[in-house]
Amino acid sequence: GKVKIYGDNIVYFECSSRVDGAQVLSLDVTKATTLKDLTANTNKLTAIDLTKNTELEKLTINNNQLTSIDISKCTKLTTLDITNNLLTAIDITKNQALQTLRIGQNKLTGDLDLSTNPALRNVYALNMELNSVKIGNNTASKPLFSLNNNKLTSIDASGIQDAGNATL
Repeated sequence: GKVKIYGDNIVYFECSSRVDGAQVLSLDVTKATTLKDLTANTNKLTAIDLTKNTELEKLTINNNQLTSIDISKCTKLTTLDITNNLLTAIDITKNQALQTLRIGQNKLTGDLDLSTNPALRNVYALNMELNSVKIGNNTASKPLFSLNNNKLTSIDASGIQDAGNATL
């Protein structure tokens, strides 16, 4: 069946499931334009439309079956956790406010370009097929980049301003 939730000015919404429980197949948040924090973990989501959620600051949507996601209109995002999905690509060039990025255990291959995300403080891009990472001009204090279990041949960290305190 369907579950409909009505309300004005919803700012926080969570729809998480247990691995052995009933899991949500689709989620429509297009009318929740004031949403700032969305959590939808451990479901069976294959797609989600976030083009109307321009106020979104935190998105946690791990352990699903997403093959793509468009967060280009979510320019206020500071935290993005899309770990353990089926993503083959991610475009975060419009998400310049990002401070935490968790994208591990997806199907990402090739290059990860973080050069348009100067505020990134925590990056977890584990267990994928990445060949290179470009960090760019990073202004975060003591940034942490966890890139374990990839096929990295190149990491360009020359733009980290607090390089003495960075962890790669």
